[in-house]
Amino acid sequence: MLKVFACYCIASITTFNLLAQIRKPVIVQSIHVRLSQTIADLEQQQLLQVLPLFMIKGDSVHQPIDFSADKPGIKLNQAKIVLPTGISNGIHAYGFSYHQHGKGPFPNHTLIFVERPSGIQNQPTKVWADANHDLDFSNDSVTVFTPNKPAVLSLETGEFGYRIELSLFKNNEFASFQSMYKAAIDLIRGERVFFGTQFSFREKRLNTAYGVLNLQGDTIYIGVKDVNSNGSLLDVGIDRVVLSHSIKRFELDNSKPLSDNLALNWLGKSFKLVSITAQNELTIAFDPNYKPSRKEIKSSKSLLVGQQLPRLKFCLAVKKKSKFTKTKMRLRSYKPRVGALKNAHSRRMWTNRLSVDSVQTLLVVWNAYDKQWDQDSATVHHLARLPRTKESNLQVIMLNFGGSGKYVHRYNQRYELNNAIQGFCSANLARNLKIQTMPQYFLLDSKFRIIAINPKLSSLEIR
Repeated sequence: MLKVFACYCIASITTFNLLAQIRKPVIVQSIHVRLSQTIADLEQQQLLQVLPLFMIKGDSVHQPIDFSADKPGIKLNQAKIVLPTGISNGIHAYGFSYHQHGKGPFPNHTLIFVERPSGIQNQPTKVWADANHDLDFSNDSVTVFTPNKPAVLSLETGEFGYRIELSLFKNNEFASFQSMYKAAIDLIRGERVFFGTQFSFREKRLNTAYGVLNLQGDTIYIGVKDVNSNGSLLDVGIDRVVLSHSIKRFELDNSKPLSDNLALNWLGKSFKLVSITAQNELTIAFDPNYKPSRKEIKSSKSLLVGQQLPRLKFCLAVKKKSKFTKTKMRLRSYKPRVGALKNAHSRRMWTNRLSVDSVQTLLVVWNAYDKQWDQDSATVHHLARLPRTKESNLQVIMLNFGGSGKYVHRYNQRYELNNAIQGFCSANLARNLKIQTMPQYFLLDSKFRIIAINPKLSSLEIR
């Protein structure tokens, strides 16, 4: 009896050890990303901002101009400054850039000094920023601005200070805007002497610090936007974490407010931002087997790998009706308004749209004016023309974003994409698909679960 019990105990312990080895948790990958570069996000790139320059009288400057508060005839406050050493004789200028540093008499602005701005359009010009906010330019470094090359100006001391990019308006560039801006300044400038929009700077705020995150062979640009322009990226709930496939496409649609253990999603992958330091270093935690909760899936900025494609509907652009057998496809379409497709034929498509023998589906959301589509279109056309066989059973759905029905119909005829399903992606459909890039590709299995987002198209050709 004791021998049997001992053998049972040994067997149980051995089984427990084996189960412990089998159930050993996957080690979460920890990735460190240094945000070593700064850039203007997409919203900032599209703005027209002016850093107006005013004449310095002696060693005094007037308060920053405020379009929302200043009125004609308002009394202006003045402050004494220390001029830079070694400047030439002539008429000099000053200006203010918005920056919430909280120091000195101008806690929400940084003072800028420009030597002889009358020649700013055709010769190098020296520019100083009061980076330590003590109104003393003698201890600040100088930046040389040249007319044909934007200059980056740091508004703070240290490596991670807030930066702006200065350039000029070209001749007759946004002429109406320049004229209206000068008229607005003249209305409230008071005792200030304005040099004019043409002799002021065009300002662009480099408000996003970013780095490169390499995740399972994919390159993701991750950045933190300094929303309140205070030079710090640690403001929880205010600053925003931004993801992009290009350094020129940091936009708010792909961002989330900064928080502890922030869950991020990009093209089907999920990972977490664990921490961020004052030295602009991020710590990313990535678990390839992590399964997000329903709440995380609902709030994610991307559809996730393994998730079933949501119920969608879209317009078709086909010349003739085609016969399709029944299947459990979840896609549907609706009839557009009268004349929306013109020569293109549209009809209602319910759950029997795709062939029952379709093993995989490539859903393509594309725009003809995107540069990436120029590179990918030949491969997509080849995949769309492939005959569907047992060895190569891939169905291609191409949804155009932003084009007309007539254009898509003629596009289909020109490239002979008769095997593909051509349709349209509306703004509402793009939101449901949580589009993050353009073009964007969804590889689906026979039950329309997502296998991959933006897979390598070359790997789909070998089928």
